[in-house]
Amino acid sequence: MTRLKSEDIRDIGDDWVAYEAELQTITGRGLAGVAAHAAGIDTAAAAERLAALAVWAVPMTCGQGVIGGFSRAVARIAGHLGCRAHCAAQSDAAGLAEAFENGADLILLSDDSRFVAIDAARRQVVDNGAATGTGFAAGLDLMAGGLTGRTIVVMGCGPVGRAAAAAAASFGASVRLHDLKPDRCRRAVDDLKQQGVQAGNVAGIEEALDRHRLIIEATNSPDTIPAARIHADTRIAAPGVPLGLDRRARTRAAGRLLHDPLEIGVATMLTLALAARPTS
Repeated sequence: MTRLKSEDIRDIGDDWVAYEAELQTITGRGLAGVAAHAAGIDTAAAAERLAALAVWAVPMTCGQGVIGGFSRAVARIAGHLGCRAHCAAQSDAAGLAEAFENGADLILLSDDSRFVAIDAARRQVVDNGAATGTGFAAGLDLMAGGLTGRTIVVMGCGPVGRAAAAAAASFGASVRLHDLKPDRCRRAVDDLKQQGVQAGNVAGIEEALDRHRLIIEATNSPDTIPAARIHADTRIAAPGVPLGLDRRARTRAAGRLLHDPLEIGVATMLTLALAARPTS
């Protein structure tokens, strides 16, 4: 799992107006709209159903330690989407019990290996890696005015990149993958083909960036895409942390770069969990 730092998430929820305005400029939708597009459900209906959910974020202290403010940031995102959001006062098993005892519908918690949303009543789990990849693929689809019949490259073949590739294919894209580890890239292509996704690999990073204008940057490297490789029609959805563009590259891609450290992934987790729940 991508290792966030406290400074990456410190400001989440401080200025939702500015965040939503930027997302609207880039994708034509707000956070709820991007997540609903990822889940394939109507935005207004999703908003109504999210408002009925009690969502609890539970702090965890195992592994490499607590990311300061993580659960609070998760709860802020859920609250922004209209959920009845809470951050457990206790951590670990005590926090999990606190959430259950207070009637949680969904419980969000993370350790070094997984960040998940658990719907215990329905025995369903939504993994953040898959949700984040799906959410950013949906964002790229909106940015590009549709991916049907177009070719994209996914850089990074971890869980987020694989999920992004599968989601992009569901939006009609032809998918190419690149990873600094060729064996991992080949395995990802084979796995996607077994899922019915027609995917191929790109041998070198120069070919990946020069031949493709629609990019999902799902690595954890800070210098994946140099400014010189960003063209006037390049659009980048970048779930990777740290962001794989330096300051000059970010400036060059302004208005055509979709990136945040947590918001789209969490919103998509909640909306995918919602979509799996039967309507009453």
